[in-house]
Formats: sequence, C-alpha cells, structure tokens
Amino acid sequence: MTEFTSIDDFMNIDDSTLDFFTAPSAISGNPLYYRTSINDAKSEDGHYRSQIRLLWNPFNHKRSLVKSVKYSMRDKDGFFQAISLLSEDNRNCPLFKAWKKLHFAKKADGTPDTEKDEWSKKMYDKSEATYCLIQVIDDQNHPELKGQLKLWKLPKAVLDKVTAKIRPAADSNKMAVPVLDFILGPVLDIDVTPGPDDKAQPIRRTREISYSLCDFETDPCPILNEDGSPFFTDDEISTIEDYNNRKVNAWKAQQKVLKAEVGAARTKAEAEYAKKVEAVNELSEDIRPLYAKALDYLKGVAPDVAKEEGYSPWSPELTARVNAWIEKVANMEDPAEDGIGNAFETPTTSETNTETKTTIAATMKDVNPFGDEDKDDDLPF
Repeated sequence: MTEFTSIDDFMNIDDSTLDFFTAPSAISGNPLYYRTSINDAKSEDGHYRSQIRLLWNPFNHKRSLVKSVKYSMRDKDGFFQAISLLSEDNRNCPLFKAWKKLHFAKKADGTPDTEKDEWSKKMYDKSEATYCLIQVIDDQNHPELKGQLKLWKLPKAVLDKVTAKIRPAADSNKMAVPVLDFILGPVLDIDVTPGPDDKAQPIRRTREISYSLCDFETDPCPILNEDGSPFFTDDEISTIEDYNNRKVNAWKAQQKVLKAEVGAARTKAEAEYAKKVEAVNELSEDIRPLYAKALDYLKGVAPDVAKEEGYSPWSPELTARVNAWIEKVANMEDPAEDGIGNAFETPTTSETNTETKTTIAATMKDVNPFGDEDKDDDLPF
C-alpha cells in the first residue's frame, strides 16, 4: 500500500495512475463480462482487436438485447446499485419518482427550488446500457477466452451497426443480416481505438476510446464449443453454408421481382424467385436439428443476459436500503455520511454506462430455432 508522508505527496497525485486505470488486466473484474481494455492490447499500434459473435439469449430470445438502467448509490455501508423499472420503460421506479420530486421542487412562492434541483443532480447517478450474450471467436490479447460465452455491454457505435444490419433502410438495397443467429450470424471484428497520447492529460488515452472501426464480416460463423473447437461437424457446416447461400439467392431473386415491371419480365422474375424459395425450404428440415442442437447446448452453458442485466423486483433487503437512501436524500442529507442500516445484501450488478438503447424489432421467418409454438412471435431484431 502506498504511504503518503507529506502534503506534497497529495499535491502531486496523478489520477491517471489510479489502479482503476492502470490495472494490468481489465479481465480481472467480473468474469461474467467481456471487456476490451486498451490496457490489455498487444498490438503495436495500441488497438484492442478481437473477434466475437453476438448471440440470441437462449433462455428468452425476445430479450436478447437487454436495456439496463441502473442507479448507483452510496450509504454508510458502501457502494450499491439497483436496476430500475425504467429498464422496462416503466416510470413507477421509486428512485425515479424521488428524483423527479426533487428536480421539480418549488419554493413557497412557487418558483423553482434550484438548491434541491442541484442536490438531485449530485445524488442521483443514473446510467443506461444495452447488454448482449456473446461468444469470443478469437482474442490474441486473451487467447484463453476463445470459445467462452460472456455478457457484453454494447458500445453505442456497435449498437448502431447492429441496428443497421438487422433493419437496413428500405432504400438501401441491402439484405437484413441475422447478426444474433446461432448458426447464420457473422463475426463482429472488434477494433478499439485508443484516445490521443496527451502528456498533459494521459487519462485521455483510456477515456476517449472509439469503437467506430468495429464492423461485421459477411460470411456466417456458427458457434464454437467453449474450448474453442468446432461445435458443428464439417458436413453440418457445409449444410449451413449451403443454406445461407440459398437464402441470399432467394433475397436477390426477390429484389428482381420488386424491380421488374408488370408483364413478362415480372412473371419470369416471380417464377425464378419461387424456385429459390423452394430451394431454401428443401434444406429447412436439415437445418432445424442444427438449431435445436445449438439451443440445447447454449442453455446448458450460457449466462442469461435478461436475468443478469434486466429488471427484476428488488429483494426486501435492497428495497429497505434504497428507501432509506431516498429518505435521507429527500431531507438534503448525504446517506454516505450517516449510516442508514447495517448488513444489507448488496446486489451483484457490476456494469455502468451511458450508452443509449435502441429498440429493435422485426420478425424471423423460415426455421425458428426456439420451437414452433412461438414461430409467429416478434423477435428482438
């Protein structure tokens, strides 16, 4: 432990050297989550590069991209977090309502109470992020992670690319890409660019990182075993590639139908499209068991992103702790300076961020890897 022997020691502290920023490996945090810290980058240019697959949540495919709104708080017993009802776009969250009461407080004469408003800004620390299940396909910075299934907090730049792939603009002439599909989804090439090397403010290197260079490949990449070995046999992979090619050809044929003028040309294009669709359907029964195989496997080894990062009713202990915190703050008191309880249970949430969640909705056709009983349901992409 570093000892400080004089005021000069304190006056010369460089915050960029805090353990938080200089830890040798960001992977040493919660092992459930995937991190791409440039402090771990082994490339000559300092970029963190890896390859991952974004995956459906095998336990609840409707909640594959999970919005998580959290409030971070401190009391006499330390730091704790609570996942808010705002995660489900429900404003009946006690923390949100308590903040709102302070934020819009009025003085006796009806004018805004700026003191309470400023107090609310200081005390209520709300963050928002979107999480997804991923599998590490390749990571030279941490080779031991290949094949492992993790939860990942999607950077805004990546979430925008996910949205663009899943729901391309109508006039883009681009085929929708099932980026979360267990067997047809493509690899996401991660390229984290470090911030500038500023000697005056060295913290900028880790604070001003960019994910803008991340992008999806074009070919499907089926899931792997957790040890990084192929999950599907060579014959099964050939079937997957054939199925993907047939789907692409069917989409191209459909575009010709949409562009053809009414008449002989359109009739010919429709006939060609029907043949391509039939070719896809011919392989559907061969693909269905592969989805079932992948789904059964993932249910046995993958974390449930909705359970870990989605909202669930608070425990009685957490409810009591939050309510005590709210009461203190409402009275313009800092809960961290005066104990409000004892050994309350601290929830195991661990990630905070200010990313914005984008709602994604569409309908999957053809083979439904989650069973026929909900084949008409809307999927989260």
